[in-house]
Amino acid sequence: MVEGEGGLKYVLVLKDRVSGYVELVACLQATADTAFRALID
Repeated sequence: MVEGEGGLKYVLVLKDRVSGYVELVACLQATADTAFRALID
């Protein structure tokens, strides 16, 4: 995958099964810590 601005290379996809709401979060790393921080923010 091609890196985006600021070296962002990964996309975390968050989807609510009830409403169908989807949020995409650009990330530098594909780690559990990154996913946790995205959920908290």
